[in-house]
Amino acid sequence: MGQVKAKKRGPRTRHPHYHWIGLFGILVPFLMLIFLMSAISQAPWWSITDSSISRLAGTPGDEPYWSATGAPAILLNGGLLICGALSIIFAIGMWGSDVFHTGLGKLGKTLYACSSVMLFSIGIFPLTSGAPHYIVSYTLFVLAPISILLMGVSALMRDNHVDRALGILFVMLAWTGGIPFIVNWPWPGLAIPEMLAIIPQGMFSVIVGYELMVG
Repeated sequence: MGQVKAKKRGPRTRHPHYHWIGLFGILVPFLMLIFLMSAISQAPWWSITDSSISRLAGTPGDEPYWSATGAPAILLNGGLLICGALSIIFAIGMWGSDVFHTGLGKLGKTLYACSSVMLFSIGIFPLTSGAPHYIVSYTLFVLAPISILLMGVSALMRDNHVDRALGILFVMLAWTGGIPFIVNWPWPGLAIPEMLAIIPQGMFSVIVGYELMVG
């Protein structure tokens, strides 16, 4: 990432609106937080220890399919669609940039784009859809940390001290994002491990989004 200052203008030369693409990466975590908190505020029956985030949209088989719980479902699913779309644009911009340009980095960027598609897909297939929801949500939580890990290793391979420091941070974020799902929590719900996994993903998006804006 932010390697040699002489290369900083490269991405903007290739894409006239590159700084806006970076802004999308910064906005996605905050927008998703707003939609999530809004959905929770409209669901007094929801429990952070006994439910999953997806439970805000209903349970498998509930009707209507996309708005089973009313406002909470609409806010959650709508937020996933909006943030997923922005994340896909951000991932495409990141792919076209010169960040994480090694083979591992490119693989990581590809998997990150796939994870963004999964984020969008969760908005299409809420928990009410049953099996399709589990497929896209589990795929998201597998692909996201792996993609960040690969990009972190790619950054570690650079000679620049800043890049290597960011590489270490990204590797740590990747591990932090995967650990919540292998811990034996004392409550039945998945909301807390899901939130703990999402935080590192959001931090990565903000950091790289800022790099693309100013790079």
